[in-house]
Amino acid sequence: MTWKTAGVAVTGALLVAACSDSTGPQAQGRVSAVLTDAPSGSQVSYQATRAGVPMAASGFQGQMSGSAQVYIYSQAEGWIALGPPSNANLTLQASNGATVHSQVSVPEGTYTKVRLVLEGGQTDIAAGADLGGVVLSAAVRITMGGSDGKIEIEKTVQPFTVTASAAATVRFDLNSEVWVNQQTAESGTCSDSEVQQATTADIE
Repeated sequence: MTWKTAGVAVTGALLVAACSDSTGPQAQGRVSAVLTDAPSGSQVSYQATRAGVPMAASGFQGQMSGSAQVYIYSQAEGWIALGPPSNANLTLQASNGATVHSQVSVPEGTYTKVRLVLEGGQTDIAAGADLGGVVLSAAVRITMGGSDGKIEIEKTVQPFTVTASAAATVRFDLNSEVWVNQQTAESGTCSDSEVQQATTADIE
């Protein structure tokens, strides 16, 4: 940051100096972040298998809860957190989403990467779910993120520019139909890599 001396006055041994920022305030734009799990929205070819047999879910209902935080990246600014972690409660395989951060002020510029950090994520799948031909007789809970309960999902996106007149929304789709399957239901856990590979991100 460039600083310049705005004024100097001397009284005996006392020197008083005042400084001002020559660059002025940085222009700001606004960004929001939303977490979704659209039905059959997966664009990912990855699918869990056991002995060569696909185990992806055919149809289910459920809820995901946990802490979520989103970052955006530009070459000029580096990684910028859109806010502190927030509680996210998301209905799976539904058209609605959960707002993680709403209308956050960020420096104007072009951003090229986004990051979603999930902590303490738990997914509750209702009884009657069809997981690749196996129907659940009782509800199950799937803990997300392995032993530390934390998943970091980083995606490169089509560069998007944020200005005072052009806001943006970062939308993550968890594509749970990929990682809610027989294996994760039986084990009660889902690894980082399963969620990372399934999740997609786009900009609106």
